[in-house]
Amino acid sequence: LASIASWATLITLVVILVLVTIYGIACRRLNKYYVESRDSKNVFMGLINGIIDGYKELSIHQRKRNEYMQEVFQSADVYRVKMSTANVRFVHTSILGESILILILGSVSFVFPGLFPGIKVYTLMSFLIVLLYLIGPVNTILSTIPSVMRLRISWERMQNFIKDIPANRDPEDIKAVIVPANIERLTAESVSFRYPVAGGNSEFGVGPIDLEVKSGEILFIVGANGSGKTTLAKLLTGLYEPDSGCFRINDEVVNANRLGEHYSVVFSPLHLFERLYSIDTFASREKVEKYLKLLNLDKKVRLNDRRYSTISLSGGQRKRLALLQCYLEDSPILLFDEWAADQDPSYRNFFYRTLLPEMRKMNKIVIAITHDDNYFDVADKIVKMESGKLETYYHGYKTHTVPL
Repeated sequence: LASIASWATLITLVVILVLVTIYGIACRRLNKYYVESRDSKNVFMGLINGIIDGYKELSIHQRKRNEYMQEVFQSADVYRVKMSTANVRFVHTSILGESILILILGSVSFVFPGLFPGIKVYTLMSFLIVLLYLIGPVNTILSTIPSVMRLRISWERMQNFIKDIPANRDPEDIKAVIVPANIERLTAESVSFRYPVAGGNSEFGVGPIDLEVKSGEILFIVGANGSGKTTLAKLLTGLYEPDSGCFRINDEVVNANRLGEHYSVVFSPLHLFERLYSIDTFASREKVEKYLKLLNLDKKVRLNDRRYSTISLSGGQRKRLALLQCYLEDSPILLFDEWAADQDPSYRNFFYRTLLPEMRKMNKIVIAITHDDNYFDVADKIVKMESGKLETYYHGYKTHTVPL
């Protein structure tokens, strides 16, 4: 176009920029409708997950089931309305975009001859032909805008999710971690952590915490629900990065992104993968058979090419399968979050009286979050969490109490 008539091209570009700016403003207003539709979809999907996870609770009460299904239908309707509104608004915006193109063509066809009487007909024809060829690519760009908007919304939420994970993960850094077979001591020095919230004022946190656990010791973490036990466990395993203080392993400071490499963990609630990762089960097949039998799972589960034959087990059996993975990983530090909660009394007794002492003999550092006060005598140390702080701990449960 510039080679035909540079002045007319300049005017055309100015008109396009003005009209595209108007279109951009319209698209920016459209963005909020896609955000609302995404929010309503999240609510709907949450309710669908509730049907799957809470089917037992819904199945036994008809009134609860009917009310829940009514909420599902209402949520689906809200999502439908908001998504339809967003799409209709986009159609309106697309019509605006088409109108802009038609207005540009009309300006070249009818306005340019009046503004520039000397312009030749073949020049106008050349302009129109080029602009008509531009309509296809421009329409393609306009049609991608909803996808780009949804992508932007997803990207922003992914970034927010990443920000909610305090511990930074550096894959290259993790590759360099060398985990010693035995650890003499794990130490927490003035470790504090507070949950980030909007406005900067956190409502809950833990610390400052000073703690030391040595090789061959069993540490119990006790306390009421909401006292900070699980937060402390996440700090110990490097899932949360302390706001202040540090962790030491064998007197060497270890960052949060390296700390978890020293652990084998059974969290609560646990997630059980269908396959074992980073474990050579072929070389350890005798150990696998030994521990499957020890955990009373040899008649329930088999391992084929590092894959479980089934994970459709009871809650207690799933935790035992997770414990099998801890044995196979053979990490120097073991952490169990309410492991015995789903076990029958006999196996709970077996866990505390047999398995934990055996781990002690293996020179493991064992950390267990528990409420089972009948087995407190098994522990070498018992730490009590209260409102995010360590109030008291016990050296040898039945001997004496030492205040922090």
